[in-house]
Amino acid sequence: MNRLPLTLVILLMGAVGCKSVPTPSTQSAPQTITTREMPHRSPETVPSPAPLSLFEALREGSSDASLLPLIESSTDLNTPNDVGVTPFMAITATRSPELVKLALRHGGDVRREVSTLSGRVDAIGFTRQVVGLAHSADLEYRPQFFGLSGVGITGGPLDDQEAADLIEKFVLIRTRQFELEKLDDETIQKARREFKAWSEQTQRRIDALSSPVANIPEPALPPVQSFKKSPFETLAMFQQRMEDARKQREKQTAEILSRYRKRVEARNQQVAQNSAELKKLQAEVADRNAAYQQVLDSHGEAIEKAVRTNQRRFLAEAMAEVYGAPYLQAIEQDGAPKYDAERGLMFAGLGFSGLSETRELVIPVKAGPGAERFYNRLKSGDLASTAWFRFGGSGAAVSLQSADIDFEQTNFSARLDKGERFIAQAPVEVVLQEKTAVPQLAQGKVEKVVFDQAALNNLTLQNPNIKDVQFEAFLLKEQKAFDDDIPQLLAKTPAVPVNRSNWLFVIGIGEYAETDDILYSRRSAELFSQVASKTLGVHESRRIVLLDKQASSGAIQDQLRLMLDKVKPGDNIWFYYSGHGLPVAEKGNAPYLLPADKIPDFIASDDFYQAQSIYRMLQNSRASQVVAFMDSCFTGTTDGKSVFGGNKAATRLQPKQLRIANTDKMAVLTAGTDKQFSNAFPETGHRLFSYYLMKAMLKGYDRVGDFANRVRADVSDKSLDLGGLNRQTPVLVGNPNLRLR
Repeated sequence: MNRLPLTLVILLMGAVGCKSVPTPSTQSAPQTITTREMPHRSPETVPSPAPLSLFEALREGSSDASLLPLIESSTDLNTPNDVGVTPFMAITATRSPELVKLALRHGGDVRREVSTLSGRVDAIGFTRQVVGLAHSADLEYRPQFFGLSGVGITGGPLDDQEAADLIEKFVLIRTRQFELEKLDDETIQKARREFKAWSEQTQRRIDALSSPVANIPEPALPPVQSFKKSPFETLAMFQQRMEDARKQREKQTAEILSRYRKRVEARNQQVAQNSAELKKLQAEVADRNAAYQQVLDSHGEAIEKAVRTNQRRFLAEAMAEVYGAPYLQAIEQDGAPKYDAERGLMFAGLGFSGLSETRELVIPVKAGPGAERFYNRLKSGDLASTAWFRFGGSGAAVSLQSADIDFEQTNFSARLDKGERFIAQAPVEVVLQEKTAVPQLAQGKVEKVVFDQAALNNLTLQNPNIKDVQFEAFLLKEQKAFDDDIPQLLAKTPAVPVNRSNWLFVIGIGEYAETDDILYSRRSAELFSQVASKTLGVHESRRIVLLDKQASSGAIQDQLRLMLDKVKPGDNIWFYYSGHGLPVAEKGNAPYLLPADKIPDFIASDDFYQAQSIYRMLQNSRASQVVAFMDSCFTGTTDGKSVFGGNKAATRLQPKQLRIANTDKMAVLTAGTDKQFSNAFPETGHRLFSYYLMKAMLKGYDRVGDFANRVRADVSDKSLDLGGLNRQTPVLVGNPNLRLR
């Protein structure tokens, strides 16, 4: 079958039309044959070098080994030449079943038709004409058997293997055609239509909801005035003038920020609604895709079941067409009929109109005049016969079982039962090597909805706070002199011997990326780290100091965890924080620390920065004692100004009260009560709480309770001088008997 018939060579070269290969001439009566051995298949031709294209390789009769890579890499199995013949048609008409299977796996189209002199034909019809099939047997199909009968013509062109290959190709193509027919039935078409309508509507919803919501443009804030100290005013007068200017400007900006916040919050609410809708759609898409896939899988299983049910019929139909009708030939031996009168066995040749080979079989015919009449009818070719085949256990193989002959109202049967009544030199067998795979049901039809996670990423919340033009930093720059006695006191204080069991973790954030800065916070933290190191005996390797942008959300988490991993039993931890603190309403007003890079409105998404979480981490460490100093009142307001901006500037939020699980191991000293502001101390260039914290530390207190009492008294007294709502009273929670030294 690897040599191309002349007809196909002409077609591949581009000639017009298609002409069937002539069939053997019909004879009026079969000739007598003699017993002979079954012929062997001739060896394959020597492979020729692989041509440049698949059509060229087919035209030159290249070997299967040369064609395999061309088929696998081909993108034009279904592109016709000038007369409409595709490479796939040429493969099905002339090549082995294995190449046909490969071509089917790579998208060979079994439905494409080509015009011939006999009309338009598909792949099977094209192969019929190329091979020259002209006479099909009558088929009688049963679940386990099928019979072939009809008028036989001797001298068919195909040997057994060629016929088996052709049958297998017909079954492969017919199976794929059957699969495609089932793929297009109304049930699956309805499911496709419904899913397509839903998917298109859903995609439009996703596109609409995932469109970025425009940010609200930031309004311009009042300009910052320039300040210069007059030689006729005291430092206190200059500071008061700056403070009055700050309050006046703050009042002007409050209304601007309030309007801006309302617009941004409305915009963020729309983003949140869109995000919620998208998340619901994400779940809906997953469910609908899964349901659709279940429909496809169920339909695919039904197709596979139908294929298994019908493949036997496809095989029987292919054999009826390729083998053709059976016929009987008389056999003579030494010039006489081959007949065993003693045993009543008549020897005959069984052939098929499409095959070139015959088989010898034995028919039980009793001796006498009837046997002679039977032989004469046999010799004249006048006996009608039916060849019966049996399916194998898997249904993919068949074997010849018997031949039935009607003679003088009597049925004579030769059966393959290893007895003397039937002898076959080579049982006929066709084996399908593999079942064709059902194509993806949705391929090229309806794409599933793919939910792109980027759709959610497009919806970002906008910071409703406007970072001021560093007005406080400007004031700090203009105020060139501080009445700060801490550096002098620190220089005079003798250093405590270094204790490698002591750990110091300092966070000081004066500059924030997404909200207003805090006066003197960084300066206080820097000096506190020096005071604590000298008075508590902290070695440099045991000290972690994160200032401003160093105190990002990632850095604080990483550095704190790294330190706690190194802490051993018996160690002491001193923790200091100076920065914004705020209560989070959706978490029951739980107090949160604010890293330098976080937006206040969105801190709730990171529970690590809940004060209670940090306290818990410190308590659960291997340290024997933990003392924390928190220069943040957690009301959301610092120096009388809201962390959130806008109308919230005048709102004092009350955080949830601090609770410590292990009061024996830990003590926390906060800057004020849960209803108070955290104040700056402009004269000194420090935070009010941190200033007196350092002064008390330099005085050498030993017991935490005594130390806290001193800080509370000093801060409370000084805050009275600030007037208004600036009252500030530090609070100690935990074990007052912990030791500072």
